[in-house]
Amino acid sequence: KDSKYIINILDNFIMDNYHTIVLDRYDCDLYQVIKNYEYYNEIEYIIYSMLKGLKHLERFDIIHADLKPENILVSIKNDKVDKVVISDLGSSDFIKNYQKESENIVTLYYRAPEIYLGDKLSCSVDIWSLGCIIFELIYKSPLFKINQTKNYKMDNNKLFINHCRALGEPHSYLKLTSRFIKLVNLNKYNFKTEYYYNNSKELKDYLSHFIDWDYKKRKTAKEILKIKFPKNI
Repeated sequence: KDSKYIINILDNFIMDNYHTIVLDRYDCDLYQVIKNYEYYNEIEYIIYSMLKGLKHLERFDIIHADLKPENILVSIKNDKVDKVVISDLGSSDFIKNYQKESENIVTLYYRAPEIYLGDKLSCSVDIWSLGCIIFELIYKSPLFKINQTKNYKMDNNKLFINHCRALGEPHSYLKLTSRFIKLVNLNKYNFKTEYYYNNSKELKDYLSHFIDWDYKKRKTAKEILKIKFPKNI
């Protein structure tokens, strides 16, 4: 109830030995919006709402840990996006409770590199995920899409390659990435660090606040809210 950008729990009770939670009703999730609606004029509002939600979580040092379009709920009014909230906090926890060994949290497409590299986890995990969602909002396709398997270590290796393709080699993370570099021959890949920005410098500059190898260089939701969203995308 402290934030209108986080899903509101109305009630909870036990029924047939199941713990049931009653939430506000929404029309669809953001994934369905991306697939089925024309929302270009609402992109800035959608991003603003998600940033406001993350700002609230940052205030309490909470990591959502599974931010993705399916976990963003949307109400539609007159065929337009009316309200946006962050939902499904089942993986959420306080920063102090998350351990470095959490290599498999966050859905793969939206997983920040420090997760699979075993580095310190913070609210920057969610900022990375939001950057990926913003790209998907604009281009209607995931930024880091890979063919997922049941072997999460293999999937993390493939994700690492995709991150290198987008951002170049992670020189500041050389020690952390050594085990990945041993497994993958980086020399055979032609890394083009701007391949996914469609030549939009404004979008590249904006997303750089979200997507960076170094979680310490990513801005907080509070800081990004002060940055003007690019018009020329």
